[in-house]
Amino acid sequence: MRFIFEENQELIRLKTQLAKAIEGLLVGLEPTSALILIPAATDVRNHASSTGIYILREGFLSVSFDDRELFVLEEGDAVFFDADSAAQLRTQSDFATRVDFYSAAQIAKGERSCATLISCLALQQALFAHLLALLFKGEKRSNPLVRNVKAGEVIISEGEISDQVFTLIEGHAAVSTAGHVVGEVNVDELIGVIGALCDIPRIATVTATKDSLLMSLGKDEFVDLLSLRPHTVVKLIKDFARIISSSNQELLSLKKG
Repeated sequence: MRFIFEENQELIRLKTQLAKAIEGLLVGLEPTSALILIPAATDVRNHASSTGIYILREGFLSVSFDDRELFVLEEGDAVFFDADSAAQLRTQSDFATRVDFYSAAQIAKGERSCATLISCLALQQALFAHLLALLFKGEKRSNPLVRNVKAGEVIISEGEISDQVFTLIEGHAAVSTAGHVVGEVNVDELIGVIGALCDIPRIATVTATKDSLLMSLGKDEFVDLLSLRPHTVVKLIKDFARIISSSNQELLSLKKG
């Protein structure tokens, strides 16, 4: 599970405990339906006719409410589902995913089903309560956009002007200048900061090398985020140092070649 802001120790602790509780809930059980293919742009909840739990096995899912992205589910994360209630959350991806489905009847066969299930739900409730507290802390709040990009899709183009700053949530991207690859962008690293903050054309092209997930913020929202999350500034400097070092090495290699 990945959130749209910097996670503190309490949030990480709750996430870890929830993952262990879900693992304990399903120990010794075979899924009712294994590796169900969920087509792109299809809510995962539409694929069950009974109450149960989905476990994400391949890909990632974006969870949103009222068209606003809340967080991203990664491989191993769970979606609790009640077939008799209206689905208020939309849980889907722009790419096909695969999930295992455990029906309520199947879960009841588990070694510690009742107590562990209550523990899972309590931890999930605590995690969401902590999430809400973080989202509404302070007066300034960003409203990032989350979108999928396919392998080969250009994220930013050299020479263009834009005020958008991107964070690579999932996937990988290549950085190129004048048609030559000079670096890479890894998960959790920022894209397009210099052009956005300095109001200058993009200094490089960044292209997704595999299906990826991006978070986007406008310049003003990004500046607000930096003022609220000083640790992000430190991470930004470290990312720049790594990218610049990698780019310099690639440029030296090109000159020698």
